[in-house]
Amino acid sequence: MNILVVGNGFDLAHGLPTKYSDFLEFAKKIEITSSWQGNKEAYINKHIKMWETNNEVREYVIKAFETRKVVLNNNTMNSQPYIQELYDNIKDNVWLKYFYNEYTKVKSIGIHWIDFESEIKRIIKSFDNQCNTKYDMIGKKRFENDELKNFYSVNYSILNEYLDKKRYNDLINKLENDLNCLIRCLEIYLEDCVGQINTVCLSPDIKSISIDNVLSFNYTNTYEKIYDISNNTNYHFIHGKTNISTKGNNMVLGINEYLPNELRNVDTDYIVFKKYYQRIIKGTGNEYRVWLKFIKDEYEEHLENCKKTSNFCNLSIPSKPYDIHNVYIFGHSLDMTDKDILKDLILSPNVVTTIFYKDKNQQSQQIANLVKVITEFELIERTSSADQSIIFKQQNDMIKE
Repeated sequence: MNILVVGNGFDLAHGLPTKYSDFLEFAKKIEITSSWQGNKEAYINKHIKMWETNNEVREYVIKAFETRKVVLNNNTMNSQPYIQELYDNIKDNVWLKYFYNEYTKVKSIGIHWIDFESEIKRIIKSFDNQCNTKYDMIGKKRFENDELKNFYSVNYSILNEYLDKKRYNDLINKLENDLNCLIRCLEIYLEDCVGQINTVCLSPDIKSISIDNVLSFNYTNTYEKIYDISNNTNYHFIHGKTNISTKGNNMVLGINEYLPNELRNVDTDYIVFKKYYQRIIKGTGNEYRVWLKFIKDEYEEHLENCKKTSNFCNLSIPSKPYDIHNVYIFGHSLDMTDKDILKDLILSPNVVTTIFYKDKNQQSQQIANLVKVITEFELIERTSSADQSIIFKQQNDMIKE
C-alpha cells in the first residue's frame, strides 16, 4: 500500500496561493471593494496593480468591484452570490480583523506568513487562563494580558458590548460564529477563486509513484485534479474539504489541546475551537485508521505465520515481513498540531516513510518537529539502523505538464 500525505506545501508547489496570508490579502481587498468611493481605475491603481498574486485571483477581485451595487446608506450589495457572502461574513469579523492586524505587523519586517491556528490558540488560551472563574472578564483585569489587550484593541468597537459578565456566553458564541464565517470565506476563496487556476506544473516525484490512498491535511483536491487520472485513489480529507454548493461546511480550523490532563475532561468552555471536537461535529471520518488497521493486521498475521514456520523448521523469525508499505509525506512541516496522526502513520509496523523536503532549511525544521512527534530515540533508530524506515529526500524541480 502506498499512502501519500500532503500538507499545504503540496498546493504551494503547484503554484496555488493557499497560504493564510494569501487569503488575508484577498479578503482585505474584497472588503475594500464594498466601501470604495472612487472609480475602478483608482481602485486598481491603489490595491491591485502592485499586488503579487495569480492573475485569476486578481481578476476575481476586479469582478467583485464591477458587480457591486451601492444601496441605501452607502451599503454595498453584490450581484454575485458568493461575493455577497464574502461581504456578509467579512464584516465585523473579529478573527479576520485580528489576523490582518497581526499579519500587517510581521509583513512590515519582511515576513509574509501567518499561522491562524497558532494565533487562535494564543487568544483562546489567554481567555481561558485569565478567567479564573467563568465571568472574570470585566473591569481593568481584562487588559492585564497582553494578548487579550491587543485582541480587544483591534476589535474594541465590536466587542465592547460583550464585556459584561452577563454576556460571557454571548462573547464565546461571537468568537465561534466569526470563526465559522471566516471558514466559509476561506472555502469560497479556495474553491470559487483558487479552484479556477489552471495548474501547469507537476511533481516528477509524485508522478512516478502509484498512490493507493491520499491523506490530505488540505481542503483542496489538487492531487485528484492533476494526478488521479484513472480515479482509482482513495481519499481522506482529515480537515474536511471545500464544497461551496452544500449548505453544511466540514472544514476544520482549530487548535490542538493545551490543557493539562487533569482539566481536559472538566474545562470545556472553549471545546468548540479544538480540532478533535470539530472533526467529530463535522464528521471528517476515520478512513486513515482503516488503512493503518489493514497494515497492522497484515503485519500480525505475517508474524504469526513466521512463528509457525519457525517452530516447525527450528528457524529464527525473519527480522522484517516481506511486504513493505510506504508512506510519502509531501509539503507538510510535521508540526505538533498533527502529532497524533503523524505518529500513528510513521510508527506503524512494516512502514517505510519517505519525507520530501524543498531545501535544507525545510529539512532542518522537519527534523526538529519530528523529534517532538516521535521522540529523538525513535528518529535516530529509524534513520540510522540497518532497517531504515524514515528516509528524507529532496524534491525534484517541478515540471510542466
